[in-house]
Amino acid sequence: MPPEMTQQPTKVPPSPSLSPEETLSVAHTGESMVFPRTSTIPPEDFPQCCENRMRRYLFKPSVLVFLALIMAAIVSLSPAFLSNSDTLGTTHESSPDKDGVMILGDIFQFDWMITRTVTVMWSISGWGKYRLPTEGDPPNAFLPVSRAVDVYLDNVSNPVFSYDPTHIPMTTTGGKIPISSLYHFNVEHNIESREQYYTPIDLYSFSAFAFVVERATNRSIPIIKFAVYGAGPGDFSASSRGIPARNRFAYDTGGGSATVEVESYAMFATVKHSNRARVLTFFMFTVNWILSLGSVITTSVMFNGHGVKDTVALLPITVILAIPAIRMLYVGSPPCGIFLDLVGFFPQMMLVVACTMVVLSGFAVRTIQGKSVTREKEEV
Repeated sequence: MPPEMTQQPTKVPPSPSLSPEETLSVAHTGESMVFPRTSTIPPEDFPQCCENRMRRYLFKPSVLVFLALIMAAIVSLSPAFLSNSDTLGTTHESSPDKDGVMILGDIFQFDWMITRTVTVMWSISGWGKYRLPTEGDPPNAFLPVSRAVDVYLDNVSNPVFSYDPTHIPMTTTGGKIPISSLYHFNVEHNIESREQYYTPIDLYSFSAFAFVVERATNRSIPIIKFAVYGAGPGDFSASSRGIPARNRFAYDTGGGSATVEVESYAMFATVKHSNRARVLTFFMFTVNWILSLGSVITTSVMFNGHGVKDTVALLPITVILAIPAIRMLYVGSPPCGIFLDLVGFFPQMMLVVACTMVVLSGFAVRTIQGKSVTREKEEV
């Protein structure tokens, strides 16, 4: 039988030009073994090499798919930053050619946490035979009513606003100047229902009821539209739907109390966070979860004995301060205790606090062990 063949590494005498890292001493032979080192890149070719590597990694199928998903997400979320609320111009353009008045409201103050009220600036304008001709008659302008009227809003006994066209100023040629502040009035409404717990996917609602009476005839004027318009206050958007109605009310017609039939209008409005506010809030929510999971991964790698730099190991300690700050960036700064806190802020803080305790314990154990080794060396 031939003797057992064993593969021996090639023996190369140590070279004085080799660095200590390139020379490996083998215990069982007592001779130095030199293992070939990876070829280095000449300095003049380093930029070209980096560019080639970047292109090779950038054009990998997985990287391209990841970038495509990011672009698709950006494109799909971009419509959320476009306002789709009804505006004054589009409301006038879509108005029918009828005789009557329009009562449109713009929400300019919305307190959804303390007083739970919404303040609306209502404007009344005339259409058809009730429209007051003005100087220049600009298109889609909010033009006043041509007759003196009383507006009853959520109050069937007393009008909330009285309007007289004789108060509209005139030019030297006799034309009327439409000063909008003369036919605007503010009304505060109570929020009837709210779903603040699910912020930013929350919803608030209120309702209103209105009818308009002409002073000269003491008869009601048809209401073409009664609604709120605009993007809403701050980070909110408003929408509404109206229901025309006929009701009998007892009020003073000038000759005493009488029961008359008036053409009225009921309006139901909803206020909610805009799409922009929702996207930004969920983005902050996702960032907090990414930081929390990053802390867990870093702590796990450190706990399993892999080498982690001290600056990286301190990530959980940094994140424990960053998460509350990012939570305060939620649009509107909602109070603590909403649904996103239940599935986000509270578990995130518990995870990061646990990771911080593990990291600090690891640093403490390593410090104690280092001092013990130093003391043993001093004693020897």
